[in-house]
Amino acid sequence: YLPFGPEGYLVAVATSGFGYGGTVSLLSHIWLQRIHILLITIPTILVCLYIGNIYTNVLAVMFILGMLHLLASGQQMHNHYQANLIAKERLELLATTDELTGISNRRDFEEHIYTIIQYAARHQHQLLVFIIDVDSFKKYNDTYGHMKGDECLKTIARTVNDQLRRGTDMIARYGGEEFVGLVADTSLENSIKTLRLVSDSVLQLTIPHCNSDATDIVSISIGAIQFIPHTGMDSASIIEQSDQLLYRAKSEGRNRTYLKDLTSGEVISLVPDSMDS
Repeated sequence: YLPFGPEGYLVAVATSGFGYGGTVSLLSHIWLQRIHILLITIPTILVCLYIGNIYTNVLAVMFILGMLHLLASGQQMHNHYQANLIAKERLELLATTDELTGISNRRDFEEHIYTIIQYAARHQHQLLVFIIDVDSFKKYNDTYGHMKGDECLKTIARTVNDQLRRGTDMIARYGGEEFVGLVADTSLENSIKTLRLVSDSVLQLTIPHCNSDATDIVSISIGAIQFIPHTGMDSASIIEQSDQLLYRAKSEGRNRTYLKDLTSGEVISLVPDSMDS
């Protein structure tokens, strides 16, 4: 039977400790938490009632009250845990999401491209990295206003994002009217198709832009690099080369894409189908 000297109080304290410990350690699993508390406390309560003297009955009542307190505290701690978890997830999302467009931001892209480059280097997969610039966007803002400009950026972000369907692919806002994209494990042929698809999808929005230097609707210019990375490769150099090709596309009339294949050194010029004719 349960002794009522120092040993009995030691059992009582230990039982309470195990109950509280389980309450804390099982915060994320409320039903496991409750089962743990019941399994820890009920046997001791039953033993106290079985012995049946005044001391054990009092102790049984104390254990019942303690059990109810643990169950209530466990629910409260679980609620706090869930609230903190949600708050943490929201903060992490805010840290990696562009506030205006809702797509990834520059920080998220830089972390993502580092991981993808290391993986692609090990498996010798080809990658496509490209930078997008909205043509004559300052003139768009000056003509239609900044609210319309923000809506234009959000629409372009959603549209381009819809063209990149695989989990490893990414489009992110790089700053201002610039976006940066990554397509993993792709051939040169597929990269050309992807870039054409991205460019054409923006033109198909037919957003009016009467003061554009390229056309009478909103268009984009793209600089892109196709490459097989090596371990420890610096993504900044790839972004820089893409930016140089973007500058070339803008300086030669905008509404076009320049893609460089680093393996062969070939630079490919892509223009929308409407311009081919």
